[in-house]
Amino acid sequence: MDFATQAPELRHKVSQMIMATEKHQLPDDAPHDLRYFLDFDLEVLSWEAAGSTPSPPSSTNPHLSGSKVDICTYGFVHSLCVDYERYAQQIRGEYIHIPDDKFRTGRAAVLHNFLKREVLYFTQDFRDKHEAQARDNLTREIGLLESLQ
Repeated sequence: MDFATQAPELRHKVSQMIMATEKHQLPDDAPHDLRYFLDFDLEVLSWEAAGSTPSPPSSTNPHLSGSKVDICTYGFVHSLCVDYERYAQQIRGEYIHIPDDKFRTGRAAVLHNFLKREVLYFTQDFRDKHEAQARDNLTREIGLLESLQ
């Protein structure tokens, strides 16, 4: 017997949690653990930037570099992934098939939508620890993207 047939309720719950990462919105009846799950997923927005101004997202695919970026991208070693600039470059790598101008416009729109939210994080723990830095990072990346258009 496999997991899927033994624990259909758990399978359904896990599936809902993963699907919730698509829009990072909570249903009214969201369980407490979903709030933390989504907050952990967005923690990346609060990583410190390596410098005061991030460099433009690269048009080359960082996943092919053989560097620590590869490890960060696939989530194996979180402690190596504390640089918001590197994260932004990884996002560009995920969408390398999109032309630069369209990527910059779309990425800026996504980031603007996050900034419009009253809060980015669903738990007080994450708001207290990460909200300000995340908003700073989003604002800085939007500025960079829009300056390149």
